[in-house]
Amino acid sequence: MEWQMNEDDVARLRRRITGARRRATTAQLAPHVRAVDAALACGTRPRRRYWGDCYRRAAEYVLDRFLRGGACPALEGMTLVHGTCCDEHQLWAHAWVELPGAPAAPGAGPAAGALVFCGVRQQFFDRDGYRRVMRSTAEAAYRPDELVARLRRTQRFGPWHWGALGGSSARRLHPHGGAGAPPFRDGPS
Repeated sequence: MEWQMNEDDVARLRRRITGARRRATTAQLAPHVRAVDAALACGTRPRRRYWGDCYRRAAEYVLDRFLRGGACPALEGMTLVHGTCCDEHQLWAHAWVELPGAPAAPGAGPAAGALVFCGVRQQFFDRDGYRRVMRSTAEAAYRPDELVARLRRTQRFGPWHWGALGGSSARRLHPHGGAGAPPFRDGPS
């Protein structure tokens, strides 16, 4: 008798594989996690994960610090970044916030260099380490005022550009040589 997988079995296996990949990535990112002061951490939820909600979570982090009367202290030098990340199996759309060098949390050692806030993981990372582990490619960057204008115009958190994935959120990579991604171009917004 031959065993066959039904749709539920396939979905269950896909969830297990995705979970294992996320745990592996989290372990790779662990050395790059940075403790930050209370002003930078304001409004974050470090023990939560928001898989699939990167555009909204990254934008909300910026908005909380940019809008008058926002929930957190104002912060200069933030950049909302839209781009892609990849692993051996797929390329996916992603958003994160890049922050200039920032003071370290009390008792956490020397001041941090350039940082990334990942809204999905609700954590701060050394920018270079995050880029290396996530294999991220920035395709578009927005100052806070540009974020507000695009959000008002489109009524969505992103993406607002036409990048390597076109309109898709992810694409499987070809097993013998990369994504074969179309060239990046900034499309209509």
